[in-house]
Amino acid sequence: MKPLRVALAWLLVSLPLAWGVTRSVQKALPLFQISHTHSTTTPKP
Repeated sequence: MKPLRVALAWLLVSLPLAWGVTRSVQKALPLFQISHTHSTTTPKP
């Protein structure tokens, strides 16, 4: 019975933790992407 309780405790802790880490990474990804909207190599007419 004890291994089942330990596994259940790990599940209860790891699921919200994994969800939080996933959300944090998804929100941080735009900070590390290179923006190509301001190109200085295009000549102006």
